[in-house]
Amino acid sequence: MRDERPYLWMVLFTLVVVGGLVIALVYGPVALLTAVPILLGGAMLIVIPYLVLKGIEWALHRYYGDE
Repeated sequence: MRDERPYLWMVLFTLVVVGGLVIALVYGPVALLTAVPILLGGAMLIVIPYLVLKGIEWALHRYYGDE
């Protein structure tokens, strides 16, 4: 099932870009320089488990086939 990938991209876009824009508008561009690494770290907390689960799914499909 490949339907979840667009949702992942939308969540990451919202977290990093929209979150960064809100921080820049509220606190200024200097705060954005501090916030971007934190927002990217939050995005990695979403991406890493996603990749682990996709790897497990790939391994199961390879081992069991398409039953």
